[in-house]
Amino acid sequence: MDIINISQRIKKIENNKDYFNEVIENINSSDAIIWAFPLYVFLVASQYKRFIELITEHSIEHVFKDKYTCVLTTSINFYDHTAHNYMHAVCDDLDMKYLGFYSAEMMDLLDEDGRKNMTTFSKNFFEDIKSNVNTAKRYIPITLQNFNYAPSINHMKRDKNSKKLVIISDSNNNDSNLSVMVEKFKNSFNGGIEFYNLNDIDIKGGCLGCLKCSYNNVCVYQGKDGFIDFYNELKDFDIVIFAGSLKGRYLSSKWTPPNNFFI
Repeated sequence: MDIINISQRIKKIENNKDYFNEVIENINSSDAIIWAFPLYVFLVASQYKRFIELITEHSIEHVFKDKYTCVLTTSINFYDHTAHNYMHAVCDDLDMKYLGFYSAEMMDLLDEDGRKNMTTFSKNFFEDIKSNVNTAKRYIPITLQNFNYAPSINHMKRDKNSKKLVIISDSNNNDSNLSVMVEKFKNSFNGGIEFYNLNDIDIKGGCLGCLKCSYNNVCVYQGKDGFIDFYNELKDFDIVIFAGSLKGRYLSSKWTPPNNFFI
C-alpha cells in the first residue's frame, strides 16, 4: 500500500509537473483508493480540495474511473456529514466505486473497541473489492450551464445607513459573471464599498494542523504572509459579503476550511 500525502505536498504537486505526473501514475496503477484526512470543520482542508480541483483542471478524471474507494476521517464528529457527502459526490463525479466511509472520533483509535471497528471496516472494504461487489451512485452529475449575467439598470442607489461594507471575492477574471455581479452590488449603494480579492493577498497556505496556535493564540504563519493583517482589517467592518466561485460542488480551495480564509 502506497501513501501519498497530497496535503503536505500540495505546492509541489501543483507547481512541479514531473512530480504531479508521478503522483497520478501512482494512482493510475492502483486497484483502489482510500481518501484519508483529518476533518476540522464542515469540509476537507483547502490543500486536499486543491488536489481535487487539479484533477479537473488537468482533465485526468479517467485515472480514477472504476476504482474502488472509501473515505477515512478523524475528527470531533462535528458536522462530519458535510465532508463525507462531499467526498461521496466527488467519487461519483469521478465514476469511482464508492464503498462508504469510516469516521473515527479523535480518541477512538486509542480505544480497543474503536480499533476493532476500524479493522472491521477495513476488512469489509478489501473483501468487497475481492468480490467485485457492485456499487450505485448517489449523486446526480453536475450540469454546467454557460451564460452571461447581464444586470438590469439600477437608477436608485441605497444608503448604507453609516454601515461599513466589504466584499471578499476570489474572482480571477474581470469579465466573469461573478465579477459583474460584484460590480453590480458595489454600484447599488451610495458611498464606497471596500473590496478584497483573495488572489491578491499573500497567503502562503492553509492550516497545517500543527496546533502551535493553541499555546499562545499565534498562528505559525504570522509574520510570514499577509493573512493576519488582512483578517484584522476585516474587524472594522459591520457587514461582510462573500462572493465566491464554485469549483466542483463547493467554493474554491481559497475558501475551504481550515484554509486560506475560513480558518
